[in-house]
Amino acid sequence: MLGSSLPQPEPRAMNTAAPPFSVLLIEDNTADVDIIRRALAQAPVVLRAVRSEEEARALLMPEAVDTAFRPDLILLDHHLERPTGIDFVREVRGHPDTHATPVVVLSGNLSPEAVERGHELGVHAFLEKPFYFDELRDLLLTTLSFWQHDRRFRQQYHAAAAPVAPEAPPRQRHYHRVLVFDDDPDILDITRLSLELYDSDIAVSTHSTALDWQQAIAHFQPDVVLLDIHFGPVSGLDLLTEIMPLHPDLPVLLFSGLTRRSHAEVGAAGIITKPFDALTLGRDIDQMLVAWREGSS
Repeated sequence: MLGSSLPQPEPRAMNTAAPPFSVLLIEDNTADVDIIRRALAQAPVVLRAVRSEEEARALLMPEAVDTAFRPDLILLDHHLERPTGIDFVREVRGHPDTHATPVVVLSGNLSPEAVERGHELGVHAFLEKPFYFDELRDLLLTTLSFWQHDRRFRQQYHAAAAPVAPEAPPRQRHYHRVLVFDDDPDILDITRLSLELYDSDIAVSTHSTALDWQQAIAHFQPDVVLLDIHFGPVSGLDLLTEIMPLHPDLPVLLFSGLTRRSHAEVGAAGIITKPFDALTLGRDIDQMLVAWREGSS
């Protein structure tokens, strides 16, 4: 997750009453390991650090299955331009016990090819180096809080328990039908759950490919489109330029963890920075739509 030119929300602390959140850090730079440990020192996190993919593989996929370490999140130093890193992410995604574990890449120099490769492999987000302590702490806590809420949402939702609801929706909701395009199944799932918990009357249609975007819009008739800016082999910005001329009154919000450009520059109604706050996503969309309509009038 790199910064955006839009104002960033205040970082939200993790829920200290929840069970400890386990994190596997794969980083061969001792100084970076130290600063990450210090940044998470006050968070309810169990952090295990290893220096290589080989060490991580031994923890995640040991011969004795009952001794395996099952982290809630994997932080991986930028090894996506090395075969070992690519193979490791593929193994994590292909293993039945880790295929859904979020992977966040740490990097100081991401090429467009590496970003595309990361999305194709199933990387969820990126954190930018060099690390400045206060900024790193806020980014890590926001990232971990997102995945902590994702885990809690899934447990509550699928167990049919009474969920911890976010703030009540406004009396005048500004959307009813949401069309979502993202190639990350976890993002699709948490977006749907977040909006359903925000207001059970909201209809959500999710798509992991943009090939059928024209049919999807025509059939679903959405009030707003949520579109991933890095959509596998398709650029969300290119797709946005195709949608706008045909549907000038349809607001499009971009999911992004990598852009430094503002929504006004690219023609979107707003930008939702990844990792977003699952508890306030519905309200945030409302506020963006109000601002967009006021600016359009």
